[in-house]
Amino acid sequence: MMIDSVYELEKKFYKFLSDDEVMQNFLDDEAFAGIWFWDLNHPNTIWLSKSLKKLLGFDANYKFKLPGSWDNLVPPNEIETICSSFDKYLESNTAESFEIDIPFIQKNKHAVSLHCRAITVKDKSYLLGLVQVQEKQRDLRSDKITAFPFVGKKNDTDQVYHTDQENASKYESVIIAGNLGGWEYEVNTNDLWCSKEYFDLLGYDTKDIRGWGKYDVKQVWIDLLHPDDLENATKYFGQYLKNLKGVYYQNFRMKHADGRWLWISSRGKVMVEVVNGIESTLVIGTHTDISESKRLEEELQERKKIVMQDNALLKSIIDSPQDILIVSIDTEYRYTAYSPKYQKFVKEKFNKEIFIGFKILDIFSEAQLKVFKPAIDSALSGKNVQLTISIPTTSGQLTYVENRYNAIVDSSGKVIGATVFIHDITKEKEAENSNKINELRYASLFTSAMDAIFIANIKTGIVVDVNLKACELMEYERSELIGIHQTQLHPAECLEGASQKFQEFTESGDFNKRETYVQSKSGKKKPVLISVGAPFKIGDEQFTAGFFKDLTKLKKVEATAYNLLEMLKVEEMISTTGSIEVDLITKKITWSDEFFKILGYEPQSFELDMDSLYNHIFSEDKDAFVVWQERAMQTKGQSEPIDLRILKNDGTISSIRTSGISFENENGIVTKFIAVAKDITNRKRNSEELFKQNKQLKEIAWTQSHIVRAPLTRLMGLVYAIQKGIVPETEKEVYYKYIVDSAHELDSVIKDITAKTVLN
Repeated sequence: MMIDSVYELEKKFYKFLSDDEVMQNFLDDEAFAGIWFWDLNHPNTIWLSKSLKKLLGFDANYKFKLPGSWDNLVPPNEIETICSSFDKYLESNTAESFEIDIPFIQKNKHAVSLHCRAITVKDKSYLLGLVQVQEKQRDLRSDKITAFPFVGKKNDTDQVYHTDQENASKYESVIIAGNLGGWEYEVNTNDLWCSKEYFDLLGYDTKDIRGWGKYDVKQVWIDLLHPDDLENATKYFGQYLKNLKGVYYQNFRMKHADGRWLWISSRGKVMVEVVNGIESTLVIGTHTDISESKRLEEELQERKKIVMQDNALLKSIIDSPQDILIVSIDTEYRYTAYSPKYQKFVKEKFNKEIFIGFKILDIFSEAQLKVFKPAIDSALSGKNVQLTISIPTTSGQLTYVENRYNAIVDSSGKVIGATVFIHDITKEKEAENSNKINELRYASLFTSAMDAIFIANIKTGIVVDVNLKACELMEYERSELIGIHQTQLHPAECLEGASQKFQEFTESGDFNKRETYVQSKSGKKKPVLISVGAPFKIGDEQFTAGFFKDLTKLKKVEATAYNLLEMLKVEEMISTTGSIEVDLITKKITWSDEFFKILGYEPQSFELDMDSLYNHIFSEDKDAFVVWQERAMQTKGQSEPIDLRILKNDGTISSIRTSGISFENENGIVTKFIAVAKDITNRKRNSEELFKQNKQLKEIAWTQSHIVRAPLTRLMGLVYAIQKGIVPETEKEVYYKYIVDSAHELDSVIKDITAKTVLN
């Protein structure tokens, strides 16, 4: 990334302004409308103050083409003349300033001649120029001169009058160019005056603030101080007000409008004025944002701390009185260095005399070479290897060693050799406690474990060791993780569950796999599956190893599938089907818009929870729903539907049909449940009406069939008697009358049945 040399020069200028007495005196003696600052060691780097940019017609935050140079600031035909004047001044070795007219190029491409006074600073490494506006050119200034209270007097109505306009302009230019916040505290009245830039620095809206104004010191300073700095900052300022000697200077944090904490460097100096015989004591000061400098300083201190820790660790290894041995070899397996303890070790264990240039392979037997040579070759190929093994010595006893092989790489990245750290762990193997900690540290933490491993004290919950995968998972250095409490690995919403499970483990020693989240240094919440190993004892303390499997990739795959549910929202609106999504890990419940509508509410009009849903279910159906819900959430796949009656928000009764489906992760744990609910009130009402109508028709048909049968039977009997000649001729007329009467009776019955069917 390219470094902004102009920005770096700007930082140097303000540092010099605060540290260099020559610069302060020079600025105090001059009235100016702009500043330029030239790095003579890097002639293409020139910095312009905001006021000078504005004077030339540019925006105060305008960035000139980098690097900033005279080529971009003055006409080409004038460069030689200007630089010649500079050279003569530099060669004169005078400590006095000199004057020069420079034709600067404005934004509109026109040249404007500005009178400058310049002086060298910092052993002639830089040239500082102050731009003065000539009277005939004063209309070119886009920034109007603003009066400042410290150069004028106040009347009873707090209006400010100024007798030195040029000094006011000078102070304004320094404030604007330096991005400083100006303040003035009147000791006698406890009045605090702040400039517009004071609030700009803290990010507060100043569009309606035109200059200086009087403010409540508690509101604009004390209430904005960081709680950790409040007492010291106010106490120090109070002590300065009691003595009113020397320069007031302290650093503290103030709250920015966006919630950030800025490191502010506050400087001030006392000034006594006598107006109309009345003495007024003022403290004039500025605020400067030094947050970036503080961040760099803290980062540097942290790096120093790490380096000191690393150096201390290395020294402790080298100076170890008994069990750590160090050796280095070149790519030809020849010794290039070794510790005296290693030389003694080889003599005692292998009965070999070694010297610089002796090959390390020559101390091993043929069987031992099959074990050690691959590890050495891996280190010489650029890999770091660890090897724990037992080897027979000349005395016939077994010696247990833990070796670490690391490549030696030169500045070009070429492997030029390897170092070997030999740890004689024989005594540890013979002691049970030491054996366990060694087994844990070297068989778990520093092997090629694919999962993150955290070692914690069971009683305190403090993390005492981690492996590389744990550092990658949490995005912390190992030194940052060791010493924290195991609950600090998790986001706030998961703390209760994580703490409960850890407590259960400490009491019973039994820990089932649990899916939860950890929160990395960058703030990312990463899903993990945690399993805990059997507890082990070291001395009087008990420890356990927690294995954290990163589920991020798996969750991304699941998320892709779950995102398809978004496509169902349109379908829900069309089919009036609502849905409920339950994350069984985080306990988060998501209700669709249509589900709100089913219950008679505006979508997302309030925070709907399971209690709210239970309150809408008929009491007779609640027990059945609870049983169905528990079974559905614990069983993978789709569940059988259940019909429920609900009381809607408007008091009406509806029927819904609910079904669900559960999702498992790769370990068979149900992590998500989705239920869908459809309003079947109309369908159920129509079904009930149809059933009722069919039942009514059957009753009508059964009842009326007996009424129809009577006239129909008579009619059929009369017709049969006539056809068979049973009826005498003298009685046929009577029988014909009976037939007609029966037909009319049958017609009447049929009409009556038809009328009843239509009516019902």
